[in-house]
Amino acid sequence: MTQIHRWWTRPLFWVSTFYPLYIVAQIWVRVLPAYVHSWLTGAEAGPLRMDPLLISARARGGFGTDLLFGGQTFTMVAGAIGVMLLGLLRKRLPDLAGRAAAMIGLTLCGNWIGGVLVRNAPPMRGAVPAMVGLAFVTIGMRWAMAAIPGGYWARLRVALAGMALPAAALPMLLSTWNRSWFGVVSTIPAIILATLVQFRLTPLVTEIRLRWVGVGVLLSFMVFGALDQGREWQQRVRESEVAKVLASLPKPRENAEFPKHYFHRGVNFTANGYGYESEQARSLLGRLSEFGIQSIAVVPYGGMDRRTLRMSPARPGTWESDAGVEIITAKAHGLGMRVMLKPHVWRPQGDQPLSEEARTVWFREYTVFIEHYARLAQRIHADTLCIGVEFGQLTEFEPQWRAIIAQVRSHYSGPLVYAANHGREFESIRFWDALEYIGLDNYYPLPDDYSAAEIVRKVEEVAKRYDRPVLLTEAGYSSAVNSHQTPWADHPPSPLSLEEQVRCYEAIFAAFHEKPWFAGVYWWKIETDGAGGPTDNSMVPWGKPAMQTLKKWYARPAHLRVPLTGTRDSRK
Repeated sequence: MTQIHRWWTRPLFWVSTFYPLYIVAQIWVRVLPAYVHSWLTGAEAGPLRMDPLLISARARGGFGTDLLFGGQTFTMVAGAIGVMLLGLLRKRLPDLAGRAAAMIGLTLCGNWIGGVLVRNAPPMRGAVPAMVGLAFVTIGMRWAMAAIPGGYWARLRVALAGMALPAAALPMLLSTWNRSWFGVVSTIPAIILATLVQFRLTPLVTEIRLRWVGVGVLLSFMVFGALDQGREWQQRVRESEVAKVLASLPKPRENAEFPKHYFHRGVNFTANGYGYESEQARSLLGRLSEFGIQSIAVVPYGGMDRRTLRMSPARPGTWESDAGVEIITAKAHGLGMRVMLKPHVWRPQGDQPLSEEARTVWFREYTVFIEHYARLAQRIHADTLCIGVEFGQLTEFEPQWRAIIAQVRSHYSGPLVYAANHGREFESIRFWDALEYIGLDNYYPLPDDYSAAEIVRKVEEVAKRYDRPVLLTEAGYSSAVNSHQTPWADHPPSPLSLEEQVRCYEAIFAAFHEKPWFAGVYWWKIETDGAGGPTDNSMVPWGKPAMQTLKKWYARPAHLRVPLTGTRDSRK
């Protein structure tokens, strides 16, 4: 029997071919444009990520990147060409052609919707491809639904069962496979929206044969298996390359002493586009010393399940993997730089109160998380370890944090700091005496006269109360008009102002640099992909006049004195 009731076969056919079409759309929109971009403009093609559920590549730089030939342009053009080619198949294969076009559209708009809703990304970045993608979703779904006999509700049932439900299942699969899911889950509203706009259409196909469903299932298994083997092959290649790189870099001396205090002329060196394992990251790191930068904060991001509060370090093969952290630390040490390891928890729970039971779970899970990085810091000889970053209301529980500090010290012998958010958290923490440094993520606003005197007064009061030097674990300002008023805003909607960023940097250096309790600063941030430049209004100083400000101030002698009540002057 090769044919059964069409209300069974058509949804089954849609489900069985969902995965191959999803992968083809990913290749067409995420991979092909990156290599065409590289070929036409001389851009550097990023590594191909091959995974059973996500496949992508990126291109950076190249001629005209900031003008007509940016990466977004190539993805939109690829999407448009794909939809036009599928239009030629519409009459013969309306189901497949329409759903493939919709998948292309979902791939274009999914990352933008997920970025805005999940990652709090700027709403205008990637908005144009997202709108184009939504149009392709609508076009593709109209083509596909024209193949469904019956009225509007019959078409709606098939579309929801064959498109929306498989898309809704993908986030769970991605979560099980420990892969990022925001781009996929965000496409579901686009599917439903595109489905709801379908009205009266003339059916083009009336039957779906059962053997077509079998072909779709077989094809899905074949594609999944091929990508799974490709992922395993990539993992073996990556491990081999990491081993070669580590073999070429200097090893930390066994039982080498850690400096208890030193002056930090630093920047947060964060991974974006290229991981810490990459040659690009090592090459950019080598240029930082030109600006007097002698310390970097290496910032691995771990994940946390918001439901169970379970935390996990950065996974192998990701931008901030343990292997990548080890490589970039060894490279920095080889260049004569010091390294602060500063692990973050992605979307931490510290911004809102927890019940007593949930708080107990959180501290238990975080202890395991930070112990992992304490052992890593000891092994790679990171010069300083930051035991936490901006956990808001959780830092009021002093005994739990003292217990964490004791556990960390059982694994790591070097100096410790905690990075407190400006304001209430920084000013109310009571365990500063258990650490070598008081850490401040300094996003206190500057007044309109750019005087940091009031900020210094608040910081000095804490420093003297606990007799500890203060390290600005983060400080930063966007190169945008009035960023001194909202220093925490990255990519603000304000117009570009390179001078504003310089003026804010000067204000902080001038106010803090001569203080005997000031242990230095890590500016936020320089990224491994070299983002920045004179047309960028973000907090990144790279390629902007602010880098010359760093160079000027980092060339000056430090005045750190430890202990603060003593007379010894440390000028390291």
